Amino acid sequence: MTTFAVTYRYRDDSDAERHTHRPAHVEFLQDLHSDGYLYMSGPLASEPSRALLVFEDTDADTLETRLDGDPFFENGLIAERTVTAWNVFFDPRRTTER
Repeated sequence: MTTFAVTYRYRDDSDAERHTHRPAHVEFLQDLHSDGYLYMSGPLASEPSRALLVFEDTDADTLETRLDGDPFFENGLIAERTVTAWNVFFDPRRTTER
């Protein structure tokens, strides 16, 4: 499995719509977490209009297809999404050397 750093930049003036769709968005992410794909996620403290999500998946195309099901994405609330493979050097979940 490959680790990916994903960023969301929310559409300007989407606060009210995000509030409306947040329960479904959180449920979607919780399901990905329970299924072992999502490691951690949350809004950036200095830029609440952006979020960082860390995933493990087979490849970027599969992950992007999976993320297309996010209610925030489906409702046009994400202005920009980046999916970048990340070569993790230190991971608290893994204690073996690489």
